[in-house]
Amino acid sequence: MAYDKSKKAEIKAEILDRISRGESLLKILRSKGMPNRDTVYQWLLNTSKYFDKEFSDSYAYARALQADIYFDQVIEIADGGLPDYESQGEAKIRMDARKWTIAKMFPNKYGEKKQLEIKQDTKITGIDIEVIKSNEKKD
Repeated sequence: MAYDKSKKAEIKAEILDRISRGESLLKILRSKGMPNRDTVYQWLLNTSKYFDKEFSDSYAYARALQADIYFDQVIEIADGGLPDYESQGEAKIRMDARKWTIAKMFPNKYGEKKQLEIKQDTKITGIDIEVIKSNEKKD
């Protein structure tokens, strides 16, 4: 779908606004007058000749706001009851999709915390004990 290049600044602002309100990029780009996905990715890709640092930075911030909205939606879906047309299974899928998405987008903030446990067994032989005892005598 073609877009009016003379309105590029307005289009970029609309994309950022809609993402920050929780809308997906693909849905936004299906709207009339929006550029295709490759064009937007060229604005974001720092190796592209069309790279736009201000847009890229703003896009990252808009995505962070979007993740917060998804987080709020998980709580809302869980607490708000189910619409007549939705089963518990459908609600769980909607919540899980949002939880998975935000965990992948921002693992430090929304991801599962991993705990690493290291166990090490040390075997002390008779020779080691003699070395330890001789070092203790020197101190």
